Amino acid sequence: GSFNLAYGYRIPLLIHEAYSEEKDLQIAAFFYQPEQFGKTVEQAIADRSTVVNRIEHTEKWNPQVQHRNYLKFLELA
Repeated sequence: GSFNLAYGYRIPLLIHEAYSEEKDLQIAAFFYQPEQFGKTVEQAIADRSTVVNRIEHTEKWNPQVQHRNYLKFLELA
């Protein structure tokens, strides 16, 4: 649930580098190494708008696309 909320509200994520190969996370996250955590937080604050823009322009996270996919899931569309 929290990942979907982050995508829906265009909130960049701060995630351990072990997850850096996940495609959806590459769009919406800053990846940190424990020894560089502070530096990554500073970078995330400075570059937040870049990640927000990436999330907004990813078709998969477009509200209309999500709505259509949900209706398909329910077999209503």
